[in-house]
Amino acid sequence: MTSEIPVPAAAESDEPTSEITKRSPGARPTGLPGDLTALLAGYAAELADTTLSAETCRTYISRVRQYLAWLAATHRRRPGDQDPLASPKARDFAVRDYRRWLLHEGPIKRSVVYANSALTAIDDFYLRRGLGATPTSGGRRRARWRSWVPASRAAGRRR
Repeated sequence: MTSEIPVPAAAESDEPTSEITKRSPGARPTGLPGDLTALLAGYAAELADTTLSAETCRTYISRVRQYLAWLAATHRRRPGDQDPLASPKARDFAVRDYRRWLLHEGPIKRSVVYANSALTAIDDFYLRRGLGATPTSGGRRRARWRSWVPASRAAGRRR
């Protein structure tokens, strides 16, 4: 007996797709200024040479594209600001602001899972640019917590 439910053409293809990251028909990628487009193209070329799956690469490129578009709309307009693409300190502030924007201030409030996914891609982007990990990556978060604990309290802690 066969099912009378039609199978969509996308389900028959061998290419893996994710319902979370799949674009709707006719959707266009977020536009970027020329210099950021070249930067994103370089990042995409670096990802192509990795062992990451094609779906992960596509998701990372999409998340980084959205971050770069947000940077172009916000941080590049303020005179006197350091460039978040070149300065680790400015990067840290930009990533923090972007997370807040995703969760609370953007036109579409994103879930914590989505924000963490975006921050993972952004962390990879900055690592490949040679600026190191962002402050949202787990190891730095724990190290920062230990750095502000008073020595007397840290000495009394047992592991």
